[in-house]
Amino acid sequence: MRIRKYIVNKIDEAKPQIIRDLGKDAIIIHTNKIRAKGIKGWFGKHYFEILAAADEKSQRENLKPQPNRQPTPPLETKNSELEEIKEQLLENQKLLNNVLDGLEHIPSHFPPVYSKIYKFLINEGISQEKAKKLVNKLREKGQENDLIQSLKKIMLKEIQPILEKGVIPNENKVFRFGLVGPTGVGKTTTIAKLAAHSSLNERKSLGLITLDNFRIAAAEQLKVYGNILDVPVYVANNLEEYELALKRLNDKQRIYVDTAGRSHKNLKELQELKKYFDKLSLDYVFLVLSVTTQIDDLIPIYKTFSLFNPTGLILTKLDEVDRYGNLYNIITHFKKPIYYFTTGQNVPDDIEVLTAEDIIDKILGGYHA
Repeated sequence: MRIRKYIVNKIDEAKPQIIRDLGKDAIIIHTNKIRAKGIKGWFGKHYFEILAAADEKSQRENLKPQPNRQPTPPLETKNSELEEIKEQLLENQKLLNNVLDGLEHIPSHFPPVYSKIYKFLINEGISQEKAKKLVNKLREKGQENDLIQSLKKIMLKEIQPILEKGVIPNENKVFRFGLVGPTGVGKTTTIAKLAAHSSLNERKSLGLITLDNFRIAAAEQLKVYGNILDVPVYVANNLEEYELALKRLNDKQRIYVDTAGRSHKNLKELQELKKYFDKLSLDYVFLVLSVTTQIDDLIPIYKTFSLFNPTGLILTKLDEVDRYGNLYNIITHFKKPIYYFTTGQNVPDDIEVLTAEDIIDKILGGYHA
């Protein structure tokens, strides 16, 4: 096994370097986000320390002599990086606009102490409408001794009943899990984390099936994780191959099914996938969403993917946000349990379950009276 470390501004910047140095079968085994100080946490720059690994066979294959040819500029990679930068800047701009707009329209009837709490909620990323409702409920209580404690109770009462439904029984029976979601949210890495959790922590026998025949790299990535975990991985290009894979996995307690990412705007493709999905006999369907996407953009995404009747959500990229109010937006708007949160690229470590108390503490933890 060969391991190399990279320091980059964006995780995707490391990918071409990793492929060049370690081969196309290399995997990221550890990431560490380092933040440089900014203005009140707003514009601090992120750096990433990344560890990647490949076995010696993959390394030798990558070092085989190649025919002499002129190097081709990696336009696709550069375009991908530029698109990611644009998307991140757009999300940051939307969040900033929401904050500034919310601060400009503080309800005039709020007394100073409540205005301060309203400003804090807006700054944390909670939508204006939801922030106003929370402050109004707080005022109705009429208790000004410990407003934040009262606010915690209000929020807990709202989100705890929703999150309590997001529990998978640890039973010795077969469960089939399917993951759907838009492109770029990290479904394949997430399914590897779920598989590792089932194998290493719950000691369940399991198998993996990928329906993602659009991206060769995704299937190969899942196979690498399968080799590490010593679990079988099957690529199903059609329903017959899927059913054959199920027969081969009939002695497994947990079966995880990965799918290709789809744009919520491509309704035709999603409807085709839905026809396929209806025949998979899944026990749980997880809609995977990125917490970095603001609620106004998540609403149309959720509306389209709701045709899969998701059991609940998995929220990814929690490590990439500094404000947690969007969690409250997501939970109270969609009213779906969140089964897992992912917090980085590391398999199996960067996945966790958060309670309602955990989430509220993240949102309100930075308030100072």
